[in-house]
Amino acid sequence: MVVVKLVRNLVVIIAFLVAFLPVYINTSAFALEAIDFQRPDESSLSLEEIVSDYPERREILELIKNIKEDLEHQPDNSGLYEALAFLYDKIEMYREVLGATKKQLDLYSGNDSETLGILYGNLARSYLTLHMLDEAKLAIDKAIFYAPENIINRTHLLQYYASKKDYINLAIQLKVLQSMDKDPDRDHYYDLYKYYFGQEDHGIDFVKLFEESVKIDPECHLAHRILGVV
Repeated sequence: MVVVKLVRNLVVIIAFLVAFLPVYINTSAFALEAIDFQRPDESSLSLEEIVSDYPERREILELIKNIKEDLEHQPDNSGLYEALAFLYDKIEMYREVLGATKKQLDLYSGNDSETLGILYGNLARSYLTLHMLDEAKLAIDKAIFYAPENIINRTHLLQYYASKKDYINLAIQLKVLQSMDKDPDRDHYYDLYKYYFGQEDHGIDFVKLFEESVKIDPECHLAHRILGVV
């Protein structure tokens, strides 16, 4: 009976994630309300399509209950903790997201640098959501150490400096990120502005920020353009 129940719950979880989990690796994190999780290539649950609707909160809570029951029999299943983190995030239980993310990282025993970069990046995302900035910076540094070319981890660093109102370092990292991104149509200066402009309590002095950007990279037409906009 236990095996049958585990299989049934795993089928439900996989069906949910395949149907409802957005693509984790997104090159423009600031285009979204929240910065996406990322998934290692070796994640145990496969993903396919993006869809527009999510199940209601009670359905998510039922899935969380099923996963917790499965964890009683599979306490070392990192994929279940990954699923928990995603589900908790969808119902804005961010402390629980952090706990599940930390547990997934603790269970990882490999040494693949890209995977470690993703896992530490997800940890940084959790800390940033909870405004635990010191912890976030430590996780960001590790994420970038393991995966220096990971664009999403660089956007976590932007969010850290924006939260600290450190405009000089924020401008420096905007230049770094813009130069790293291979997409010729990507404008990270505008993406950051758009992301924070919609938040009433952002407290960012955009004029000061983009004046610093122009000083640091005077040849960047994107920096000049966004300064003109603000």
